[in-house]
Amino acid sequence: MNPLPSHPITTELPDRLSPASDSPKSSLPCTRLANSRKPLPSSSNDRPLVSVITVSLNSAKYLEQTIRSVLDQTYDRIEYLVIDGASTDGTLDIIRRHESGIHTWISEPDQNMYDAINKGILRCSGDIVAVLNSDDMYPAPDTIERMIENTRRFPEWDGWYGDCIKIYPDRARYQKFFQINHRRFLLAQRGTFIPHAGLFLRRRCLEYVGLYDTRYHFAADYDFLLRCLRQFRFKYIPRPYLVFRVHPESITASGRIRRERIALLKEHGVMNHSPLSRRILHACVWSRYIWHNLIWPRSARPYRRLLSNAPAAHVPSPLGETTP
Repeated sequence: MNPLPSHPITTELPDRLSPASDSPKSSLPCTRLANSRKPLPSSSNDRPLVSVITVSLNSAKYLEQTIRSVLDQTYDRIEYLVIDGASTDGTLDIIRRHESGIHTWISEPDQNMYDAINKGILRCSGDIVAVLNSDDMYPAPDTIERMIENTRRFPEWDGWYGDCIKIYPDRARYQKFFQINHRRFLLAQRGTFIPHAGLFLRRRCLEYVGLYDTRYHFAADYDFLLRCLRQFRFKYIPRPYLVFRVHPESITASGRIRRERIALLKEHGVMNHSPLSRRILHACVWSRYIWHNLIWPRSARPYRRLLSNAPAAHVPSPLGETTP
């Protein structure tokens, strides 16, 4: 795929970039299905259509939980898309088992996970778009319902994100974030502070910034968020909206992001800021993060049930929370 345009693009995005032409040639099996058994929900100003995109490749170990956490949502205007990269394990069996609740799914070779996300973006119809990785899940059945309430409470914002629960093989940890702007997000030099899979984004953001840059194989989400924050504002909501699984196969745990991160930081102009401002803002952002998560952490005990393979929908809202 060619690098993304730096200027605004229009709603004719699918005509600008055909997903079929960008897929590498391969002898691997290709399966395409546009599921017509589940009609696309209608949309309105106060009940917008939410498109959730899940991309997978040989994800049979965790995908069932991911899909069920979407299908069990109480919000009734969700378009669910699953984009698979020609898996050869049991992934396709899991997708077919749940296809009555999936509006569109395809299985074909792709360049990388960001190429797969782009295919989902080109096919989705929602007013609000979210990407949920195949090893992540939503923490409760009302996750999307509550997020839509926030879009009504804060209509002047272009994206909304919250905290996340990190699940390790033997423990759970509550990861707290905070409000951040483009300059601080850039000079912090990591994408840690906005959970990519916990972000709900207005469609107009995608229409302006374009697709994910597939030149990056591991850090294109950080690049995408930086491009978004140049033009749009994201609202932080102090409540968990994502369960993020850490395991040896995950990109985050592998350490493969570092080299790409350094390259994209230079491309986004981090060196244009003075060394003093870089040091000060880097220290400020990371000090705040450390205070919230190490010195004054929030308990993840209510979420320890997620360590098992029980569906996320069976996990109660923690401590009777009433915050948004």
